[in-house]
Amino acid sequence: GASCLSHMKVVNSFWEDHADHCPSNTVIFASESARIALHLQLVIQTLRTEIPTYLNQKQRSQRLELLKALQAYADQQVFPVNSYHNERRPYFVDIYNTHCAVGYMMAESGSDDLVEKIRANYNYDYLANIDVPEVIDWAQESGFTLEELAWIQPTYAPTSTIDTIGNGTDGPVKKMEVDNWDGRLLFAGDFSIVDFQTCANVGVYKDGQLSCLGGGVNGQLNDIVRLQDAVYVFGALEYNGQIYPVAKYDEISWTYIGVPGREGASATTGHYAGSGNVFQVAIHPDNQPNMQELWTLSNGGVWEQNAEVDGEICVIESSGFGRVYAGKFQTVQVLNSGIVDTILSVNNLVFKENYSDTWFGVEGEISDTVKSIQAVGSALYFGGTCTFEAGGSSPCLSRYLNLSLQTVIPRTWFDESIRISMNSLLFDYNQNLYIGGEFPIQPMMGTQGTNLAKFDLINNVFEGLATTDHQVSSLLMFNGKIYVSGEFETNLYTDTVHYIGRLDNVLKVNNMPEIPKPIVFPNPFIDLLQVEGIALNAGYSLTDVQGREIQKGNLVNGKINGLEDLPKGMYNLLLSANGEWTACKLVK
Repeated sequence: GASCLSHMKVVNSFWEDHADHCPSNTVIFASESARIALHLQLVIQTLRTEIPTYLNQKQRSQRLELLKALQAYADQQVFPVNSYHNERRPYFVDIYNTHCAVGYMMAESGSDDLVEKIRANYNYDYLANIDVPEVIDWAQESGFTLEELAWIQPTYAPTSTIDTIGNGTDGPVKKMEVDNWDGRLLFAGDFSIVDFQTCANVGVYKDGQLSCLGGGVNGQLNDIVRLQDAVYVFGALEYNGQIYPVAKYDEISWTYIGVPGREGASATTGHYAGSGNVFQVAIHPDNQPNMQELWTLSNGGVWEQNAEVDGEICVIESSGFGRVYAGKFQTVQVLNSGIVDTILSVNNLVFKENYSDTWFGVEGEISDTVKSIQAVGSALYFGGTCTFEAGGSSPCLSRYLNLSLQTVIPRTWFDESIRISMNSLLFDYNQNLYIGGEFPIQPMMGTQGTNLAKFDLINNVFEGLATTDHQVSSLLMFNGKIYVSGEFETNLYTDTVHYIGRLDNVLKVNNMPEIPKPIVFPNPFIDLLQVEGIALNAGYSLTDVQGREIQKGNLVNGKINGLEDLPKGMYNLLLSANGEWTACKLVK
């Protein structure tokens, strides 16, 4: 935490002249609203006790009555939203008709006309710059000096908004997935309606429209993955009175898939299993919630058990280090032809090397439960739940780099009494890591937010992006925009979002012009790629979904040739020009 005074000076610079009225302790706030509320409470305490002797009885009575109203206003912690500026600014009345502290007192005193006059001409100005003569008259009648009112007036951190997608769903959206084969966004969760239409837990967003995917699937859905032949969902899926861990949709109908000998098993997550296989899935055998098995289904329909853990695997990802399995477990038993081959002691994280059967753990601190993984260059970032413990605390965000785990965001950045979880990570190739989860942001400078943030990996700046009423579960990039889903129903506690939306990260004032992105086509491709909107000889690197570099070099007259022998599948293309990198996903 930082000192109370440093926090107060961020809210209002006049604290520089009132340092003796601020506690000397350090403090961590649960939200930006809590920080503004403390500012008002401390100012109110002072103004109640330090009443100018020259005030008459009417002025004294009005002053105390308005301070009482201001205290109730501070206790509610509903303050204006800075939706138009890139820096902290006063907002007399915001777009939701929420009054600032001084505006609220004016309205409470019956001076609504004065509030509207300021709103129309000086809505974003500091009190000293509000050139409305009636302000002086109101201050005198109410028993305040202009200097006292200037000390009351807070500034508000900028924030972004989440745009609605259609009418959303009627329940939480746990996981989203980009379907590059069909140019659409897939999502799964716990809902029965999509855009006012009946739908069981699986939806699709394409060409600006929400719809249901094949009528959906009943049960508990935890993950959704688009593989080459179909869409797969994982969870505890209900069909004909049975529970299945996997279901497949081939654009015609749903097929339910069980693991032989594991009737009634449920799944937490699934992933592409490499050449020659359909998928890999982490299942809980029926009635065994405290352990989990990892199974692979081959293209030939053969199941093979790969490992067993004494807990739960929450996420599986491919990386340059090998396949990564993370969650909450301490022991991994690796199987070879059904027999335990190796037993590893780990810390919620284990790797399997690419092209070999070697499994290994890594040393270092990591989240109590790892829920998200993101590759950034030669590093892997891990986010998850982090709690205070008697012997110390676990990191909320850590990084695997140079063969060691390093803490990036420690638990001590947050109030120890609140729950912190970083559920989803997304890298935008501009050195920003977007984080969705359950956490507050109260920056000394920059943007406020709750549950959605951006972390600058170069400057280690952590700033909020939006304010949702409940946690964010999933983030992804689709058609150049960041999409957000989770358990939230509102943004800024007033805008209805309905569990899934698109992040509007372009502020309306002082915003930078959008930089056009290169266009890569055709997608899907056959034997060549054409690139427009970038230097004709720009550098490029083509990698597969496991991060292996397939081809690199420079464009030749804006083209990449010689791709006819590549196997069908998904690829990542990185383009480099003038020191800037641009990335896109491709399908063959």
